[in-house]
This record gives sequence, C-alpha cells and structure tokens, in this order.
Amino acid sequence: MRTISILIVMLLFSSNTSCALVKSSMKKKETQKPVVIASKHEENESHEKSVTRRHEEVEPKYEEKNDHDNTFADLPLEMKPKHEKEKKHEKSSAGGHHGQHWSYKGNTGPDQWGHLDPEYRACSSGKEQSPINITNGRTKNIGNIRFYYKPSKLNVLNNGHTIQVDYDKGSSIRIDGERYDLLQFHFHTPSEHTIEGIHYPMELHLVHKNKDGKLAVVGLMMVVGKANSLLAPLWENLPSKEGKKHEHLQEKIDIASILPPGERTFRYPGSLTTPPCSEGVKWNVFLSPISISNEQLMAFQDLFKHNSRPVQKLGKRVLWEDSTP
Repeated sequence: MRTISILIVMLLFSSNTSCALVKSSMKKKETQKPVVIASKHEENESHEKSVTRRHEEVEPKYEEKNDHDNTFADLPLEMKPKHEKEKKHEKSSAGGHHGQHWSYKGNTGPDQWGHLDPEYRACSSGKEQSPINITNGRTKNIGNIRFYYKPSKLNVLNNGHTIQVDYDKGSSIRIDGERYDLLQFHFHTPSEHTIEGIHYPMELHLVHKNKDGKLAVVGLMMVVGKANSLLAPLWENLPSKEGKKHEHLQEKIDIASILPPGERTFRYPGSLTTPPCSEGVKWNVFLSPISISNEQLMAFQDLFKHNSRPVQKLGKRVLWEDSTP
C-alpha cells in the first residue's frame, strides 16, 4: 500500500512539472515579436522613398531668383517670353503691364495710354519714344547686324493686339559685338515707322534681348506684291480669337529667309511701341521692304484693322543711317 502511494505522488509531480514547462514555453512564444515579410512591391516603394530623400539632400529643389523675373518686369505681356506669359495668362486679353486695358482707339487709345496706369507714364512723358518718321539720317559706318537665325516651330498667339510668334531658343543677332537672343516677332498694320512720312501696309518687328535684359528690335517694312511663301505656314495658322494659340505645330518657319537682301538700316534709341512704352530699346529699321500678297494683308486686317501707334517726335536723338558696305 505504501508503495502504491509513493507511485501516485511521483506521477502527480511529473504531471505538474510538464504543465509548468508547457506554460513557460507558451509565455515565451507570446512575448516574441511577429515577423512581417514585406511584399516585393512594398520593398520597391520603400527603396524609391529612400532614394528620393537622399536626392533631396544632395540636390535641393531649384528656385528661380527674383532678379530673373525682374528682367521682364517692364515688358507688356505680348513681348514676354513664353514662361512669363504663362504666369500671367489670365491677363492676356487685357495686354499691358498689369492687365490694364489699352487699345488703338477711343478712350483707351495711344493718346490716353500715359493716363491709364502709372506704369504707362512713359507713353506720354518719355523723351525717347517709338516709332518715329525715318528721314534725314546721319550717315555713319556703324557696322552691319550679324544674324544667326535658325528655323523654329510655329508657336503662334493671338494676344488681342497682334499675331505673335514665340521663337525657339538658339537664334540671335550681334550688334556692336553684343549678342541679343531672338524672343519673338509680331506684326503691325499699317507700319508704325514711316519713311519720309510714308506708311507701309505692314511692319514686322523682331524682338531680341541681351544677357542684361536690354532689348533690340529689328523692323522690316512690308509692301503688297508677290505672296510671301516663307510666311505662308504662319498665315495658314493665324489664330482667329484673342487668347487662342497654336503651339508646336509640325510646320516650321525660318525667319532668316525673310530678311531683305539689302543691309541698309537706320538705328536710333527708342522705346516699346505698346504700353508701358519702356525706353532704352535699340531700334534697327531696314530700308528695303519684304513682300506680301494683298490676300495675306487682308487676312491679317480681318483680325486687326489697325494696330499701330502714331509716330513720336525724334527730339534730341540722333538717327543714324548705316553706311557699312
């Protein structure tokens, strides 16, 4: 009997020990952290975020400097390069520096520009305004303009005041050894400049800018005659409504082929011919005209019957006629 009791006690002790061991093992399993295996997509996403953070540390996000923006601060919208126009696209219908409405007739016409906005004050009080009547120029060897023009895609805009073509980067001119990059060109009817008091049917303005933000404009007179085949791609894509634009069309235009054969030019210090009429513009007007057909002229005048500023007084300025061979 005593032997049986001893066996029972031993069995109970063994059972309690096993339970304790099982419970201890379970507690250890409960305290272990679960292992999460990320999917391949999650691993890639984590890697991309890591690379992005590392890239931002090495190369901070580019920010334009304010002085770059100020380069174009005094230009009307139609003379700003493309990235500047996009900033103020909502004001494109009004033209002008701050969207103040101006036109070529009535209460907002050229005689009133200087009173429409303080920014336009030069339009009425400036001493070196454009356009002018070209006559009695002083002859001087001032050096021919050097043209370095390349073909460009057609980036055409109807800005409410004219048809403008924003030219692709890479074209330029050299005046007095200084480089001016071609920004855009546009048209006026009738011509803004007169020669010996005579208006031409149209005038083409090629607008350039140097590294300091100074402008140089080349003016080409246009007469009615043979159709201008070089301008045909542009005339086939004239935007009919204000604010409408055609960008990156397949057609290209080579403005170098439009230049007249002669190199006789007149130069004088002037201004923009639209508000804000900023001065300090280097004007160069070719005497030899280029030709357009009557149909081309009528197509433009269907959109803009009259978009030219009257001639301004020459004052104390000197008009030079280039005598360079």
